[in-house]
Amino acid sequence: MELRGFGTPRELKKEAWEEALRECVRMMTSVPYPGFEGAHFNMPERNVIPKPRQKPHPPIWVAAARRETVMVAGRLGIGVLGFAFETPEEANERIELYFELIRECRSPIGLAINPVVATVGNMMCAKTDEEAIAKGLSGAEFFGFSLARGAFGRQVSRPGREHIYREYREAASAAREGDAATESEPEDESARTLYRASRRGGFMGSPQFIRENLRRYEEAHLDAIIFVAQCGDRKHEDIMESLELFAKEVMPEFKERHPAHQRWREQQLSGVTFPINSSI
Repeated sequence: MELRGFGTPRELKKEAWEEALRECVRMMTSVPYPGFEGAHFNMPERNVIPKPRQKPHPPIWVAAARRETVMVAGRLGIGVLGFAFETPEEANERIELYFELIRECRSPIGLAINPVVATVGNMMCAKTDEEAIAKGLSGAEFFGFSLARGAFGRQVSRPGREHIYREYREAASAAREGDAATESEPEDESARTLYRASRRGGFMGSPQFIRENLRRYEEAHLDAIIFVAQCGDRKHEDIMESLELFAKEVMPEFKERHPAHQRWREQQLSGVTFPINSSI
């Protein structure tokens, strides 16, 4: 999507991203911005305004569908928005290494660091597992289809001239007729992300089902989970009922234990001398 829009070759995206990110930080904090001549963009000296109200700048994040990017984030001192639908075991391993890199970081990309690990999960909370799956699974399938079609897709798109949901319905129908569903996860990380994005996962079910899975991520010291609640053909009233049920029957115990997680974070960041502007 963005890569095609800006004409960025996929093989150069990480290099272009890091170069641009460093300069964006300078634009937010320098008066005036001194200008830059680089491999991927050039800009003359200018005072870039408006400056952010939050000083020295807002928390910096990177979306990470691959384990490698999580480690890059630790090296640069920025937050991780995991987009690989990580399992609790994967989260545990990545978080441990990430905070090691945060403690070893000597040249963060920003003037303040944002040491946070979050991930994404499809969520539909209902009284029973069966009801949640009936209300939410097709939305998850469309979400995964859209990722494959856009961010990870290879086909040439025609923006504004395509009906992606219609394409999804046709593809889903063909898959059911051909019994194309598989229970084995792909080995490739990008393909595995798409596989997990379009399935039930650990947060589509009864409050008890979601609670038990959330506890496993809590034990892995994950800072936050961002739920995909609204996608595909999910009905507004079902989404609102899901959020209300989650807030009443799942969230309270995790809120009560949050201070313990804050203490764990303090231990992980002991000895870090850079300013921290994380909101977690």
